[in-house]
Amino acid sequence: MNTSQQSVRVGFFFLLGVALIWVTFATLSGSKLFEDRGYQLIAGFDNLKELKIGDEVRMAGVKIGTVEKTQLKPTGAGAEALLRILSKY
Repeated sequence: MNTSQQSVRVGFFFLLGVALIWVTFATLSGSKLFEDRGYQLIAGFDNLKELKIGDEVRMAGVKIGTVEKTQLKPTGAGAEALLRILSKY
């Protein structure tokens, strides 16, 4: 087999491998690689009940962000959630 033919085949399989890795990453990450990061907002609550990380933040039925973190307030009275709001809102 010719050396140039081997180089072409190796290059082809390398590109195919990179494409498969990209597709796997995009699938597992939910295609959030180039998603708008927006801004953070801290919202205080008396209790969080069933609010958890990854839940959608909605206003008038429209998704405007996600919950990034939940924690107790430093003062000990109540809880707070760190929300990631899309920059267009």
